[in-house]
Amino acid sequence: MPKFLRNPAILLHARKISEADLNVVLFTVNYGKIDAKARGVRRPRAKLRSLNSPLASIIIELAEGKKIPTVTGVKIKNAHHALADNLEKMRAGMALCELVEKITKPNDPHPAVFQILEKKLDTLEKSQSPRLVFLSGGLQILQSLGFLGSIQNCANCGNKITGSQIYFAPNGLTCAKCETLTACSLETAKILLFLTKCHESDLAKIQITEKQINFMSTEVQNWITEITGKKLKSLN
Repeated sequence: MPKFLRNPAILLHARKISEADLNVVLFTVNYGKIDAKARGVRRPRAKLRSLNSPLASIIIELAEGKKIPTVTGVKIKNAHHALADNLEKMRAGMALCELVEKITKPNDPHPAVFQILEKKLDTLEKSQSPRLVFLSGGLQILQSLGFLGSIQNCANCGNKITGSQIYFAPNGLTCAKCETLTACSLETAKILLFLTKCHESDLAKIQITEKQINFMSTEVQNWITEITGKKLKSLN
């Protein structure tokens, strides 16, 4: 890492290390996931007090430190205040950030994942269905990082899935030939496929029942648990 950088970032996680200082986990466009120290953040008039805003999209400035970089400047692009005012939206946003934190490696840039995460946080502010935004974001992030194959093809044999006999597997959907324990309706499979490809404006147009959202939420979280080895704490 250079001694100084100015980069778009999303604040994934912050942990208090003293009365005024924080350790922060940032997801940046060009440098991927970065751990950094932020001094004096919690003081009332601190110039870095913007780092007290969870899920914020920011422009970050860092200076090289002995062990980890030190934050020297922050400019807010979008504080996502609307998320803080709605518990369900906040949980969905935190879950997406937690997912990115869990499955990306330090200093390994993924501009496409950054774009997905930033768009989903923006969409969450206006959405009437936070869980649907989480499902869409989670599926797209998993696919972008190569953890989830094409939902159109069987995760085991690779053949295109046809007919109404479709099943959930640890790494995607399977065909009747590769049957697993949890059945999935053709309609649900089509919605999952749509969620991996749709634009943000299309999410509000989906006709979906609460039962379908509950079922898909459970199975997508199972996929995430299989990949990361742990459940997302933000959704517990």
